[in-house]
Amino acid sequence: MQLVRAPAVAERVQAWAARTGPVPQAVGLAGALTVVDVLGPAGVAPFIYFGF
Repeated sequence: MQLVRAPAVAERVQAWAARTGPVPQAVGLAGALTVVDVLGPAGVAPFIYFGF
């Protein structure tokens, strides 16, 4: 977990992943992806080099 600056958070996530099986991990990942999708912008992001 290189993106998390607090070591305690990374250690808690790793401990949770070690304790749980693949099904709860898949449900957690699906939930996280759903939250990101719901909170993200609608449509396709504009291409920044469109005018060039």
